[in-house]
Amino acid sequence: MDFPSIGDAPQYLEVATGCAHFLLGSDDPGATCYHAYRPIGIVLYYAIPLLFTNDPILVSYITLFQNLLFFVLLIYAGLTLLRRFSNFENGALPPDVQRRPLIGDVSLVILITLFSIGYISVRLSDLQSLTLFLLSFCFLSADGLNPTKGKALVAGILLGASILMKQNFAVSAVLIVPLWLALISRRDIKSALPPLICFCCGTSLGFVQILWVYLHSGVPWLYDLRAMAVFDPANRQPYVELAVYMEPTPVVYFSKLAAQVPEIQYFATKFWIGLSKFYWAVYSGQPPADALAPIIDYTSAEITGTVIAFLLVAILSFASIASGQPWLAVLVITAFCSVSLSMAIAHVENRYFYLLRVVYAIYFIVLARSALARWRRRRAPVVPAVAERQ
Repeated sequence: MDFPSIGDAPQYLEVATGCAHFLLGSDDPGATCYHAYRPIGIVLYYAIPLLFTNDPILVSYITLFQNLLFFVLLIYAGLTLLRRFSNFENGALPPDVQRRPLIGDVSLVILITLFSIGYISVRLSDLQSLTLFLLSFCFLSADGLNPTKGKALVAGILLGASILMKQNFAVSAVLIVPLWLALISRRDIKSALPPLICFCCGTSLGFVQILWVYLHSGVPWLYDLRAMAVFDPANRQPYVELAVYMEPTPVVYFSKLAAQVPEIQYFATKFWIGLSKFYWAVYSGQPPADALAPIIDYTSAEITGTVIAFLLVAILSFASIASGQPWLAVLVITAFCSVSLSMAIAHVENRYFYLLRVVYAIYFIVLARSALARWRRRRAPVVPAVAERQ
């Protein structure tokens, strides 16, 4: 078993090896669990196999098993949320729709598998962090509008753990609180405050990463700002999408805009490119010219189209408020805003849209089921009342 050793993959293995040596009591100066911008949670995650064996093949198989376990949990979380937001749990759908959830469930499993296939056999943090994030929503939405304090605490801990796997989810944690207050707690703030406080207490687990970075660098942040500064030029025009290829030799390069454009158009272009493309693998084989051209030479009409596409996606995301499922709205808006903020400050990587793709798959299937349920109700024949006695 040979995990792809390019891009981030060897870096995760290197820091995990140092962490395993540290945990096993090594005095080697390189034995540490700290990395300037890789969070402590994912470092410990990949260090686990190295605590039991030094055989690189066995380490890869154990890592693969861990990733497969998280993939199964991701499928479980997605199906749980889909059925919950589709009102299967309370029997609100028409009987014929209630008895036939298979098409939607199978569709979601297929979509999640397609979106996840590139993350199972590589050492990255996207799969693990997304799984914990969706499991958090499984607990938040378990009891209707307001979860019990215990479930809210567990949900917060899971979300805090997702931050320790990938710092991007700190943005999601921040967004959930005002959305909770605006969409769920507005009717009864007194009932909502206790679980919300418990949720925040659980999410504070994410502060471990801030403390970890501060203890090692003196910077109280989710990562060392000085270490990340080297990537700043790649997050501005003309750079758009990062490409990583392995054949015939390892290559890393950025696609670039052919000409300077206004910042809103630059943002919309990045968002559209990230959302509209699909790659089978995070790290591709040979670079196909039609998938990622080195120069992006969009016409004015095409750039305007990306802006319109972003606005339509934004409208569709906020339209989830009208779905009748407040927690679904919180999930969709959180995912949309988190990814949008990422695109506003960073370059494009296809994996940055992993969260949004999975959440939209759940959202669109819920919308399709709701539309089918309304159509079934309209077509249902009106049965006149029949006297009990003939």
